[in-house]
Amino acid sequence: MSFSNVLEVALGLSIAYYILGLCVSSITSLILESLNKKSDYLNKYLKKLVGEDSENAISFEKLLEMPQIKALSPVNRDWSGLKGFLSNLGRLFSLQWAKVDVDLKRKPIEKIPHSNLLSSLFDLLRLNQESISSSDLNRIVEELPDSEIKTEIENIIQNGVTEVDELKNRLDLWISGFMNQARQEYTALARVWVILISFVVTIFFGLDTIEYGVDLWNNPERRAIAVAQAQASANETNQPESAGEIIEIANQLNMKIGWWALPNHWPQQGTSVGGWIWYIFLKAVGFLITTTAVAQGSSFWYDNLRRLSADQGSMPTPTSP
Repeated sequence: MSFSNVLEVALGLSIAYYILGLCVSSITSLILESLNKKSDYLNKYLKKLVGEDSENAISFEKLLEMPQIKALSPVNRDWSGLKGFLSNLGRLFSLQWAKVDVDLKRKPIEKIPHSNLLSSLFDLLRLNQESISSSDLNRIVEELPDSEIKTEIENIIQNGVTEVDELKNRLDLWISGFMNQARQEYTALARVWVILISFVVTIFFGLDTIEYGVDLWNNPERRAIAVAQAQASANETNQPESAGEIIEIANQLNMKIGWWALPNHWPQQGTSVGGWIWYIFLKAVGFLITTTAVAQGSSFWYDNLRRLSADQGSMPTPTSP
């Protein structure tokens, strides 16, 4: 067994996972952007933070109208809904029929810098002043609606904090942790989507890691093509932008797209039931390995490609005796 052959097979598998990872990233971004999931999770936690009743001194709507936050919502193309999804689909897969015009509208805020959120909250809470009396502070708290921030301020005051600066410092730390929950919840949702789409993309491409690895090992020509493509991708600074480019690279690697090539790998006629069961088991394991690998993300496999390409390039070239 040659170490160079093992390295070439590893490069071939890595470039395959990288390409499928690019597909998964593009499709996941398309779906989550069309559904406005990032802004939905942000709004969910902002409503828990300050409450929703606009009649109160502080509320979700009033918070979004603060200049520090309102300025973060630029006018942009509306990629949400069915129309935005179709337009994004056309842009991703280079489908002319799906490239519909989308309207310009104020884009929902997806991220609020911590400093902007703090400044807006302190303005609404009237805490942006050098000093405040205990009676004024209690009155401010009483005017607040039932919300997470009211509960936290009450807890801070009960712990003996009455100085504005100390109150603001403690709120700063608490709000940072509270909003981090929104990011973690969104990340968990995105991760679920990545795993599901990784499975769908794996099935669509029909990429069985076990079968593909064996093919690479037994076919030096395919290994050479995979290594060349892996090295070219590792040296590229710009990743493929459309699914058409991604599929073109996959075709160069002779990756089987769809199920049309499956009969070529079926067990021979007359294979026993046990042989078919073993074939199906290996196929399922191969797809599971591919799904797990692709779900690691294209960035992970891009870094892996660069490392393996450097290792492959540093190996001495065999000389003829």
